[in-house]
Amino acid sequence: MAAVEPVRRSYNAQDFRRLVEQIYKIPPELKAWQMEVAAPRATFKGTVDCQRIDPQKLSQIPWPFSRLASGQLDFSAHGKLRGAAGKGYFDLESLLLGTVEIPHWLIRSLTPAEAVDQAVKDRLILIFPLPDGVEGLELVDQNVVLIHEQSAAAGHAAPR
Repeated sequence: MAAVEPVRRSYNAQDFRRLVEQIYKIPPELKAWQMEVAAPRATFKGTVDCQRIDPQKLSQIPWPFSRLASGQLDFSAHGKLRGAAGKGYFDLESLLLGTVEIPHWLIRSLTPAEAVDQAVKDRLILIFPLPDGVEGLELVDQNVVLIHEQSAAAGHAAPR
């Protein structure tokens, strides 16, 4: 019996952003975000409305970084984006809030443990579920390619 080839769907950054917004719950404090792709890296940019962040979360941010958390802040997250075995991985290279680079130790301390690859200590790799039926994700040129199981390629589903 011949192996079934997975179905590959390619999205430009704008179409992929729309798909993400349909599938995932985007935090209300994240506004006007966009994505740029230049394989193997992706950059996410947008604005954070600090007035909408849970005050309990804000209280966990140590000084001097807590001084940043007011009003509207532009952000830029840059890194490598990939996916396999139903999980997405964003190997964060840098995160800027305004003009301040946020250190990995702070991001790691504020991120739920299950959303960080704990086996990797020298880099910060964020983990997220891919939608049902999507086995992999790769960047090709300026596009995001989702690799679907053959049986699930007919439609889009919620994240796992």
